Amino acid sequence: MNTLLICVLCVLGELIASPLVAYGFARIPFKGRGILFMIMMGTIMLPAQSTMVPLYVLYNKLNLVNTIWPLVLPAFFGAAYYIFLLRQFFMGIPYEITESAKIDGASEFRIYWQMMLPLSKPALFTVGLLVFLFSWKDYQQPLIYLNDPSKWTLSVGLKAFIGEYKVEWGMLMAAAALFTIPIIILYFFVQRVFIQGITLTGSK
Repeated sequence: MNTLLICVLCVLGELIASPLVAYGFARIPFKGRGILFMIMMGTIMLPAQSTMVPLYVLYNKLNLVNTIWPLVLPAFFGAAYYIFLLRQFFMGIPYEITESAKIDGASEFRIYWQMMLPLSKPALFTVGLLVFLFSWKDYQQPLIYLNDPSKWTLSVGLKAFIGEYKVEWGMLMAAAALFTIPIIILYFFVQRVFIQGITLTGSK
């Protein structure tokens, strides 16, 4: 339940923040848009290890260590990779569609909410699945921020089967299989939309 809660909140956060930012970069002209986009893309090249200590100090001062918030809050600010993915998709949608809506008096947010999001369902499913997979298997962040065993995620819990002098291989393999099954089931149900999203985003 800990893992599922974190995954659902991360997916929700990314699907709220990333499409909004991507739409701004793709369809709304403003001064400095190109520079801001380059700065955002530059954050992808920033190693996670370089921000690990400052982020821990920040969350510790905010009294958020040993809670799920350090694992969830970053998703509500968007991730550069998912923003880029959605931006490429938005740029592939014909401008004539949004221009005709503006002529009819639609606001920018209405165009985004009622036109762009429904047209970008394959890309949104792709982002949602990628975020869920990353959050489900993430080991490093829960290990750093979650000290209470009752708040551990599955990936950290698996490590508990490996003792200092003994490894419970049977229980570890059984738990690892259970850890993998939900991912296989999820991918089985959304594989068509996932592949469609990757194909459309790449081709456009």
